[in-house]
Amino acid sequence: MQGCFAGLKSCFSKCKSCASDDDAADAADDAAADAAVDGVQVGEDSVSMLATGGAFLGMAFLVAIPIVIQVLAHDTFHTVQVYNLLTNYDLQWSLAYQDSGAMNVEPVTGSGSTIPYTTIPAMANLALPGLNPVYAASNATFGYANTNALAGFGYVLQFQLTAPGMTSPVVDTAYVLFFVPLEGSNGLAVNLGSLTDVGSWYQNNNALLANQDTQASASDSNVVVTATFDYLTGQHPGPSGQDGYFYNSVLVFAPPSS
Repeated sequence: MQGCFAGLKSCFSKCKSCASDDDAADAADDAAADAAVDGVQVGEDSVSMLATGGAFLGMAFLVAIPIVIQVLAHDTFHTVQVYNLLTNYDLQWSLAYQDSGAMNVEPVTGSGSTIPYTTIPAMANLALPGLNPVYAASNATFGYANTNALAGFGYVLQFQLTAPGMTSPVVDTAYVLFFVPLEGSNGLAVNLGSLTDVGSWYQNNNALLANQDTQASASDSNVVVTATFDYLTGQHPGPSGQDGYFYNSVLVFAPPSS
């Protein structure tokens, strides 16, 4: 009994630092050595026990599993800056599809408001009090994050191009896909033109097969849409300067070149 207890104690204590299957196996072998008992007197008989690593390997893996989970789990954040540069169209945005995760930053109607502001206006003359009018472009900030530390996320933003001040007719529609897995490379995809099934388009272009690049774009006679990622994998400094899984994208709507 003392030998078995010694083996269990060794197994659980050494598995605190297990990060792989090999580490777990080594911990099991060490536990077996600590559990070996030779020549213990039980009544009139002398008992010897030789334990093997296999006797403790299952226990080692049970301890290693939460350690491995802890190593893999992490929070992931994605920020998108959208710029409506020099176009003659308002952008009516919506979240067309999401594959886990949640949007945690979106344009709102005013300071302190929680009501989404769904229009990113076209270029226009803005007159501030006491200043001459200036021709200004509009931008908006979006944020997304995983809701499960053991999963990444993906989503599709939809932008309908309309004449300023009008909600119809829709001149064009853009779809921009962002894919941020827990492990592996981030991905992008851009589509111009209406889609009948955004979910299928996402599944076919979710960066597992293609588009593992820091830039993707699409263009037609109305607009050029370009999306970027600053990084495809790994940890990077966040707003506070501390490293984490922070990714940033720029999404630009511009008129087609003449």
